[in-house]
Amino acid sequence: MRLEGARVLIVDDEPDLREVFSAWLQQAGCLVFTAANGAEALEVLDAQKIDALVSDIRMPVMDGIALVQAIYERKLVIPSIILVSGFGTLWPLETLGHGVYTLLDKPLRKQDLLLVLQNSLMEANNS
Repeated sequence: MRLEGARVLIVDDEPDLREVFSAWLQQAGCLVFTAANGAEALEVLDAQKIDALVSDIRMPVMDGIALVQAIYERKLVIPSIILVSGFGTLWPLETLGHGVYTLLDKPLRKQDLLLVLQNSLMEANNS
């Protein structure tokens, strides 16, 4: 799957980052949804078919790890899950086998996010 037309959910408690990531993805032709935490993200996932999820790990209310676990427990199908952290986090063991494609460190560069997202969608489409 190409980025153009992909339905992507951005989850981050920092409004400025949600806005920047959304703008990057919209410029690439994605349909973007946003949420400020994992609980809001689950509401979006209940209402929308999502091709890719880009989520921060550390957030109030429900963090990215709890979100991934909730997605797994609910048996929701999201072809691409990418976690993002600004704290140099080691790979969160709780997410292994839960469909997480990769972990990216903040600050992100536009080209890195777009490339990883495109690769993850293509890989998911081929499996």
